[in-house]
Amino acid sequence: MTEKSFQRLLSKPPAFSRYLGQDGVVLGSLGILELNILGFPFPGWGTAETCSRSAQVVLPALHQLNGIKWNFEAEMCKLNSLHRRFLLERMQITYAMAARNEGCHVLVNDKQDTEAYINDEETLLLLKFFPGTEKSMGKAEKEIEERREELCKLLPVARLPRYGFLASYPGKAGTGIWFSFLVRLPGCTLLRLMRLVEKQLARENASLQPVFPRGNGEYAGLYWLHAPALSAGTAGIEAKRQVYHMLKAMSRQEIEVRQSLISKRECNRFIRKILVNDLNKVEKGGATSFNNALRIISELQLGLELGLLTTTLPRTEARNCFTTAYMDLAPTALEIQHGLTNVRKRRIARGVYLHSMLSEKMGLKTNFTNMTL
Repeated sequence: MTEKSFQRLLSKPPAFSRYLGQDGVVLGSLGILELNILGFPFPGWGTAETCSRSAQVVLPALHQLNGIKWNFEAEMCKLNSLHRRFLLERMQITYAMAARNEGCHVLVNDKQDTEAYINDEETLLLLKFFPGTEKSMGKAEKEIEERREELCKLLPVARLPRYGFLASYPGKAGTGIWFSFLVRLPGCTLLRLMRLVEKQLARENASLQPVFPRGNGEYAGLYWLHAPALSAGTAGIEAKRQVYHMLKAMSRQEIEVRQSLISKRECNRFIRKILVNDLNKVEKGGATSFNNALRIISELQLGLELGLLTTTLPRTEARNCFTTAYMDLAPTALEIQHGLTNVRKRRIARGVYLHSMLSEKMGLKTNFTNMTL
């Protein structure tokens, strides 16, 4: 990896972040294809030598894929700790990849909506982000299936007639395809209902992961919902039905919670008090941690969407401001872009940023007239 290629990556935000500012619940889907290669051990049982040899087989195939131009490509041993933390904050590598070295590669395309990991938990992971609601899952699945067939022509893929495409965890054998969904749950987060949500998802063999991995990133109200792997045949059809049901139930619950923040007296008082406190903190521009900044941004964005706050900016521009703030205030982003290696200086910079963006540029104000008392 060259520093120039890393700067090219830095110059654009990851594709999923363009949708962080939207006021829906399901903002997009991440289609994931997992494949392993015949003749090589699964990466978890591999050595640096076997990983390097399998990478030599997989890399040429990735460069032959139609319609994909890889803008960033790096072997993990060439990335220092700062680079790895930066990619983690942008959700462009996994924690498993962050710990990898020789023979383990990450590739990102020029649009930053497609990524490939070589020798993560499987020999090859291909990921593509699709914006929109859960309805985009059908289109996404078709495109991932086409990529799978394309790769099967280029690579000796490990699969068996009875089990399908093989994975390091036997329960994931099958189509080789599974999905994660970008979901926004600020209402459930604010009212501390996330443990209940997680218990409900656990019954469906699904799980939530905060979008921002450092510390208590759930304060942003943004999560990746990891759905179960898709099985083949009728089992796969039933699995998709369960995913749709799960997403609809989650969306319904979040919308009901947001409505209660306006219609129920105690909830209304609760969020008003929070918004007033947040605006006071933003106006003062005091130092703040990343987690606290995430919480403030999420709460103020929710307040604006509920009509409890007003802004001088058009709706789309206001949403873009929130999205930009989420990405700009991460610790490694501040260190790389502004040279702020000191924790105290980063906290001060966040306070100044929030004041400039949310108070001065957006002109956020309370709008409690005619609301429930």
